Amino acid sequence: LQSMMHLLDRVAFQRIETRLAQCLLARAEEGRLRATHAEIAVMIGSAREVVSRRLDALARR
Repeated sequence: LQSMMHLLDRVAFQRIETRLAQCLLARAEEGRLRATHAEIAVMIGSAREVVSRRLDALARR
């Protein structure tokens, strides 16, 4: 129940960019950077299209 509340808090109150960056950093620290946009979207509670757009914007920075 506590982990579900934590997930709900993250999805409700953290920006997509923040959740995406945290996900990428956590996977990098684990040595696992291979994931599809759809897989990342599921991990952060978003849609694949949103993840694709945010990753594209991040790559252009």
